[in-house]
Amino acid sequence: MAEIPKSRGSFMSVDPAEAVERNRPILERIRDTLDDASAVDIESALIAEETSKHVRRALDELDARDADILRAVFIEERSKDEICQRYGVDRAYLRVLLHQAKEHFRARLAQVSSQAVVEPSKR
Repeated sequence: MAEIPKSRGSFMSVDPAEAVERNRPILERIRDTLDDASAVDIESALIAEETSKHVRRALDELDARDADILRAVFIEERSKDEICQRYGVDRAYLRVLLHQAKEHFRARLAQVSSQAVVEPSKR
């Protein structure tokens, strides 16, 4: 048996097996919390990977201009002026092109995502 200080100058005897048994509910909660956290992390990673696949597929299936505009703005973070120059348009028309590209992307992403839910064996 190990001795643990009770208060200054005095000690009490503690049976390690008894201490473990007494603290078992706390230890189990800690273990369950860690297991749940690991499961959540794994689930989050799988969801992120699946979402990434859907986004890539939706972008690949857009027409070239829409995909290029979305990549330039959101992935490459190019300036609006640079994109305007590339397409020979003013900023007002770029807003129109970007709006259209986002709408096309949303629609395509919805299709890609729904196909993945309907046909899980073909993923």
